[in-house]
Amino acid sequence: MEAKYRLGGVLCLLLAGAIAWQGIWLPLQQEGLGADSITWMPRATVVIGLCLVFGVYFLTTGNRYPIVTSRDKR
Repeated sequence: MEAKYRLGGVLCLLLAGAIAWQGIWLPLQQEGLGADSITWMPRATVVIGLCLVFGVYFLTTGNRYPIVTSRDKR
């Protein structure tokens, strides 16, 4: 079960890299080449951040730390 979470973390990191390439890096390259207009995706930065946080968490922990509720503490 832990391997599935770690694989999910790798997939989240790959997704973050793909979105960063398409949404941030390519527009920066276009700007460097002197393009008249540049289109970038500001919402991509939020998705990239979320994917990075969850990807690193799942990759490093494998979801070993379950959620503890007040009912479990009794």
